[in-house]
Amino acid sequence: MPTQTTGLDAALAWAARGVGVLPIQRAGKAPLARHGVHDASTDPDVLRRWWARWPEANVAIATGAPGVDVLDVDVRGRRSGWAALRKLRDAGILPAGAPLVRTPSDGLHLHFVGTEQRNGSLHGQLLDFRSCGGYVLVPPSYVDTGAYAGFYRWERQGEPGARLDWTAVTELLNPLPDGRDLRSLRPGHPQQGRDVATLAAAVEHEEKPLGLRCLAS
Repeated sequence: MPTQTTGLDAALAWAARGVGVLPIQRAGKAPLARHGVHDASTDPDVLRRWWARWPEANVAIATGAPGVDVLDVDVRGRRSGWAALRKLRDAGILPAGAPLVRTPSDGLHLHFVGTEQRNGSLHGQLLDFRSCGGYVLVPPSYVDTGAYAGFYRWERQGEPGARLDWTAVTELLNPLPDGRDLRSLRPGHPQQGRDVATLAAAVEHEEKPLGLRCLAS
């Protein structure tokens, strides 16, 4: 994983691994590139032009294959996603040894092998998942939201060794009321229901597709 301390150096290091990079507003989380994550690039010349224009820009990477998937464990005051993370670990769903980034809110980003899964959120559990079509900030980015401020920093580096199954995470932490799993709600499944309650449950547990292919450059 990149260990450089400047934004441009970090951007170039991620790009060298084939991971798309985009510049983010200084001390914020919004993309500076016109089309957001769609503009993520691995071209060193593009990155150098961006950081020449915005030398204090934060660094974000496009998530999903061929890069990394990221589980965001949030902390909001006295509430956090730590309890949910322990449940995943105890159930054997959370792969051990994932690279870790400490976030400015004192939460964590856990990095896993990139896939083409959907992005998702379990708001009640304070967990977010970023894969195909998403992006996350990476060190040495700095944010100041007013509620908290600080740097993204590595706590454990290395290459991700396993993938995280977001469907399994959701089924454990936020199961459907009747005990079915999410696969029974997907188009073409013989048990797929068409009643309002079933559709509402599907919307609650899975986000709609983004209509994007994972960014490869």
